[in-house]
Amino acid sequence: MGARTIDRALGAFAGVALGDAMGMPTQTLSRERIAALYGDVTDFRDAALGQPVCAGLEAATITDDMEQSCCWQTIWWTGMELSTRKPGREHC
Repeated sequence: MGARTIDRALGAFAGVALGDAMGMPTQTLSRERIAALYGDVTDFRDAALGQPVCAGLEAATITDDMEQSCCWQTIWWTGMELSTRKPGREHC
């Protein structure tokens, strides 16, 4: 795999992490509820106490979406088979 491919893959992975962390406080909420809780979301925000999935999480916290991306990234980078996943692995 070439350096350009690796660089692009890492950039995409960073984009997933940033997007997940920025969207964390609004996940599963309607536009109306987002507007009521946060107004415009233009930066990382703490999750409101009324957030049904991640209430009270600090700004820039990643969610299980990013954790799943880490798992898939590990599989992609290492060529690991899904059937060889070992319980207790931090990233998969």
